[in-house]
Amino acid sequence: MGFNHRANLNPYTNWARIVDCGDIPISPMDNALAVSQMTAAFTELGSRAAASPLIEKPRLVTLGGDHSLSLPALRALKEMHGRPLRVLHFDAHLDTSDPDKYPSAWPSAQSRFNHGSMFWFAHAEGLLSNSSLQPSVHAGLRTRLAGDDLGDHDDDTAQNW
Repeated sequence: MGFNHRANLNPYTNWARIVDCGDIPISPMDNALAVSQMTAAFTELGSRAAASPLIEKPRLVTLGGDHSLSLPALRALKEMHGRPLRVLHFDAHLDTSDPDKYPSAWPSAQSRFNHGSMFWFAHAEGLLSNSSLQPSVHAGLRTRLAGDDLGDHDDDTAQNW
């Protein structure tokens, strides 16, 4: 049901304006190039005027898709806002894995970036807030990447999560 009778809320006549920008065209064969293409697309979207006169800059919301969307979106958002950000991350996995701890058999720029390392890169690039009063937060965690120790969680804590 689109209309909430009790709250007298009709999302189609509400203040919010949502624009589905569709999929970002990327190369499926080169992770490094795809991340660059996504960063350019998010940066361009973020440079547009906000749909509401009540806010200065547009708000970017990404839902679904591969984990790799997070890093390009954070790069664009930091450029838009000029400061590090906090993240509310819904996932079963940390995604803060140091790529050097899980090296590829064929090292390359493409293999260094993987679906579990995007927040490690975001931290390394200064995209995330380092304030202990304003940490980023995971929701829904259920496992670490590998091993039988707490190394993944220690790395996560060191990155202010």
